[in-house]
Amino acid sequence: PPSYPIVGNLLQLITRPLDKLNQWSKEYGPIYSVYLGQKFFIVLNNHEVVNDLIVKRGSNYSSRYDFNNSNSILVKSNLIALTPYGDKWKRDRTVAYSALTSISIKSYYNYITNDSERLLKDLMT
Repeated sequence: PPSYPIVGNLLQLITRPLDKLNQWSKEYGPIYSVYLGQKFFIVLNNHEVVNDLIVKRGSNYSSRYDFNNSNSILVKSNLIALTPYGDKWKRDRTVAYSALTSISIKSYYNYITNDSERLLKDLMT
């Protein structure tokens, strides 16, 4: 999609970024590029494309952009999706995967229910 000098597509992604990325996918197809600031990113917005490029040919694309030398706020967020492939990524993925199994999720149900009820009570008072 067209971008602005210096900020790239950031202004277009400030509100409802997932909706905007999905809209662009419909406009430009399942593979397109965006600029976040002056950094270039390729967006894969389709399960088949992700499977083909990352799963089947993953060794060609097995790492992520190195944010370490960037002033981006994303660096400080420590997101697994932005961590370069390596030992840290493998450890983080293992922890996240174990926390997201169906058995683990069932154990969170009571916490989610209690927090939801507390939030509703707070909103009603």
